Amino acid sequence: MIYFFSALYMEARPLIEAMHLRKDPSFTAFQIFRNDTVCLTVTGVGAAAASAAAAHVFTRIGPGCADFLINFGSCALIPENENIDYTNIESTVYICRKILEAGSGRCFYPDMFFKSPFDEAELITGQRAVDKNNIDNIESRFCSVPIRSLRENCHVPLLYDMEAAALYQAANYFIGPGQMIFLKTVSDVCDPQDLSPDKLYRICSEHIGETVKFAEKLAGISEMTKTDDEKCRGQLCEDMHCSETMKEMLAAYSRYFSAAGIDFDGYLAKLYGDGTLPCRDKRAGCAVLKRIHDELVLK
Repeated sequence: MIYFFSALYMEARPLIEAMHLRKDPSFTAFQIFRNDTVCLTVTGVGAAAASAAAAHVFTRIGPGCADFLINFGSCALIPENENIDYTNIESTVYICRKILEAGSGRCFYPDMFFKSPFDEAELITGQRAVDKNNIDNIESRFCSVPIRSLRENCHVPLLYDMEAAALYQAANYFIGPGQMIFLKTVSDVCDPQDLSPDKLYRICSEHIGETVKFAEKLAGISEMTKTDDEKCRGQLCEDMHCSETMKEMLAAYSRYFSAAGIDFDGYLAKLYGDGTLPCRDKRAGCAVLKRIHDELVLK
């Protein structure tokens, strides 16, 4: 299952139309649109709304280790130089490799295992809309790195939204960083007064084909890894005497191997063939897990 979260209906509407989603009336606290493989939630604006929506949906449905979260919505671009014309950057979609929570100074890093058609960016999440007059005052007294310094040291576009950091933290109670993807469409260059519902819909629609195709790719990976996940939580876990943490690590490795085209089954067959598996105890299982990491993940 792919779980989309968007703050506004006009951000979500292009996805609803492109993926033929239908409203689920069993959810009353939030607008939920679904089909067999996708669940889209319109969260509302801000950290509290995003956190509540993620907790509500994931508690009701219960995502598995093969499922993915995609936060899709608009954002502001923080300009590196106010004299540069950024007109053509509107509607550009970025995948976020780092999220900074302005209020606390904490950083979050979604694990980017999968190739995407989108350029990378870094994202700041704040509590209020940002405009050109308060760019350098976004950070609170708790934030250790001023925005001006971030702009000077960031080598990819620097974006700003109001939900991503909260959504990451709430979802992380249910899924891992490798299952979270943050796609942001540039709607303005710190000029929120220029936005309208029609413009937001147009901007989010412009690259919706690429977004849907990427989501379908993730859905395919999700289906493939369900079998791998069952295997990791079945006989293999018994043979390695896995703790819950080890099970989660095996499941994460399995998703990575499926995406990277690594023959994990063949590798396991060799371990069973040379007597490494099954393990005699948990200590030996930890050694096998480290060997998998060193020989397959780091190769």
